[in-house]
Amino acid sequence: ITRPGGGLITTDQLVFGRHQRMLGNKYSKEDVDAQRKARWDANGNKGKRERGYVLYFNTSIMYGWIVPFNENAELCNPKHLLYFHINDCHMFGKRALRRWTEVEFEIEVVATTAPTIATTAETTTTTTTTTTTTTTTETIMVSKKMKAIHVTGPNETILTYNSDNFYLPSSLSLSLSSSFSFHGTQKHEIQTRFLQTRQRGTVITKHPNSNVFWIKPDLVGAPVLFALVDDVVAMNHCNLLQGDTLEFDVVPCSHHAGGRKPLLCEQGPYRDFLLSHFYFSSSFLSLSSLTDFPYQPEQVYQGWVSHFCSDLLCGCIEVKTEDHQRYCKIYFDLRDCLLTPTVQLHLFPSASADEHSDTRMVDVPIGEFVTFKISTLNQNLSHFKGCSSSQKACEVCSVDKDHLLVVIHDATGSSSTHVSSDLTISTTNDNGDVKSELF
Repeated sequence: ITRPGGGLITTDQLVFGRHQRMLGNKYSKEDVDAQRKARWDANGNKGKRERGYVLYFNTSIMYGWIVPFNENAELCNPKHLLYFHINDCHMFGKRALRRWTEVEFEIEVVATTAPTIATTAETTTTTTTTTTTTTTTETIMVSKKMKAIHVTGPNETILTYNSDNFYLPSSLSLSLSSSFSFHGTQKHEIQTRFLQTRQRGTVITKHPNSNVFWIKPDLVGAPVLFALVDDVVAMNHCNLLQGDTLEFDVVPCSHHAGGRKPLLCEQGPYRDFLLSHFYFSSSFLSLSSLTDFPYQPEQVYQGWVSHFCSDLLCGCIEVKTEDHQRYCKIYFDLRDCLLTPTVQLHLFPSASADEHSDTRMVDVPIGEFVTFKISTLNQNLSHFKGCSSSQKACEVCSVDKDHLLVVIHDATGSSSTHVSSDLTISTTNDNGDVKSELF
């Protein structure tokens, strides 16, 4: 879809629109390498190119943020996410970038204030007569002095939002990829490239009730592949979304973000904690190699909820540490948490509290900042990656509260019920009407 005569479409008009269309027309579909002038420093040395991947891109303001791979002290600061504008990217086609796309760039010191990442959360406060919804915005600072410019793909290649294979029909992909038989005797060039080199692709769909998802490779003619969430290398949990970019091997099945770096899906302070450990090999090479946390009985610790299983009513907690080391996560059971009497009765109505009889799904938000004590445990926790089998958290509650924040979703339909920090239960029906009851 273009402007009349084949021109590019822009939301900007007049001078800004002409500037955007000029940048969009800089490259054609046949171009591979980016056209840029080499930069030289005061000593006559060629400017260094850095690498990273796109953590977030805002299509409204056309700014994005990059996690750099460089491990020097200046860039390792968790607050030093580099920002860039889409006009600083050498790309063809749709002017946007997918999450976790590997990029190459140069760093420019700027005097202007960098934009910030903002995540919005809505909370509902209810009185006996009115219901008020307020919106809070979390601002995450990035480096105010460093900006990524001349952003390209690896090896100074042109960036593209969609690969040539992305819109290729599945029937045509399968016919072109008849040589992909792993047991066939004829191995064509495309098969050799596909099996022996590391590939990139886009997540096209994810099964809602299992850990299976599907990837559309960038290689022209390659068929859609299925993959397992358990094979994805991530800093904590793997929150894959449709349109994410991954890097992977066909055999064996191992998926990373660009540059073989672990995926980063969390938000808020927990994301900053994981980002501060991003460059240390023990953080992501093998969660199974982490050691147990050295705890003292009856001492109160702090951490973040990293996983929660609604079916088993249990999860695990990442311990907040001051050193550059991650330990095994601590298992916790919802029955051992500090809950309000209303929530306790709602979840465990029986006197024995052995079974959860409610039909609605219970959840504890990932990243919830909690306090807890640690005791011994002897249990197989294979369903939680990187969780200790000998330690258990008890007396778990949200920080600055006397209870743990719990969210309850209605499992029978599209409506949902939230138990907020002020013990308000709000129910939204199919018509969008909000009915709240204050406890």
